[in-house]
Amino acid sequence: MGKKYTTNFLEDTNGSTGSANQVLVSTTAGIDWVDGSGSGIIGGPYLPLAGGTLSGNLELATNTLNFADNGKARFGNSTDLQIYHDGSNSYIQDTGIGSLYTLTNTYRLTNAAGTENMIWAAENSFVKLYYDNSAKLETTSTGVTITSDASNYLQMEVAGDGDSTISAVGSGFLPPNIKFNTNSTTVLAISGTLGYVGIGTVTPSERLEVNGDILATGYRVSAMQTAPATRNSTGTLGEVRITSNYIYVCYATNSWSRVALATSW
Repeated sequence: MGKKYTTNFLEDTNGSTGSANQVLVSTTAGIDWVDGSGSGIIGGPYLPLAGGTLSGNLELATNTLNFADNGKARFGNSTDLQIYHDGSNSYIQDTGIGSLYTLTNTYRLTNAAGTENMIWAAENSFVKLYYDNSAKLETTSTGVTITSDASNYLQMEVAGDGDSTISAVGSGFLPPNIKFNTNSTTVLAISGTLGYVGIGTVTPSERLEVNGDILATGYRVSAMQTAPATRNSTGTLGEVRITSNYIYVCYATNSWSRVALATSW
């Protein structure tokens, strides 16, 4: 017994050419036509070529499921989630309510070749952002670290007591300076060596150095200062000293003048 061939049709053991949507299967009784969508097919049921509804699981093993350009894999009763390629770009489109979740213990976003990291995240640990496969920003348990390279980086942390810390770490012999720029111009600088602060200067020589005018609603010294011993004592142009009796002004290098303070009025 076996399949019988006519000029244009396949026949089963009984010589029947079958009907639409039927397929030939081998049984203990011979070759029979059965419904292509029925459960009687060995290994079935099957989806017809024209399409249909799959009620079970689809396993492809090592095979590939291909979609043409603008062919979409759609999910949800209202096709809320769609994955497709339009010939130029690829899309994961979520138009439904709720959020789009990516559930994983470790997440990496890489280049198309899979050879360079762009984003790397680990559960209960870090999130790293990359530039040209080099990590530039990394979250930590207390803040973030912004990196130039492995030896030069800026740390911003918030301690358990609420104090915040900004730390500049460099690979050179001297600690790095911290600069605040506007339109590529430094407006405030903190010396990494002594901690001096400069406004309008990048090389402050005192605890606070301002290159420009200062406008304040008040001025107070924490203690009376030491008066110059003589009018030719060591002094720097513009230096001012205040005592209980006089105000001293250095009007030229090592040259002082003073004015007496009234003790009553």
